[in-house]
Amino acid sequence: MERTSWIMAIVLVVGGAALAAFGIQNSSEVVALSWNLGPVGAWRLADPVPAPALMLICFSGGFFPTLLWALWRSASLRSEIERLRREAASGARRSNWDG
Repeated sequence: MERTSWIMAIVLVVGGAALAAFGIQNSSEVVALSWNLGPVGAWRLADPVPAPALMLICFSGGFFPTLLWALWRSASLRSEIERLRREAASGARRSNWDG
């Protein structure tokens, strides 16, 4: 593995351990969520939400859009690679015919 891959792996492990420790320490904590929009109105959840559930919701809120973006990017790069392969193959055939 490259050096950057090792650094990224270490950061992910340390970050994951810190988040897991935070979730375990706050597993009994609950949070009453409210949303106040001033003159428009205010809302409050009927029941308090456990802190680990909020962590999971926040993680999912960032993970899934990022996953969708990565899949879209991968598909566009794959189509670009196929286009370049076809272009290179047609150029190779032309150069063989020329000479």
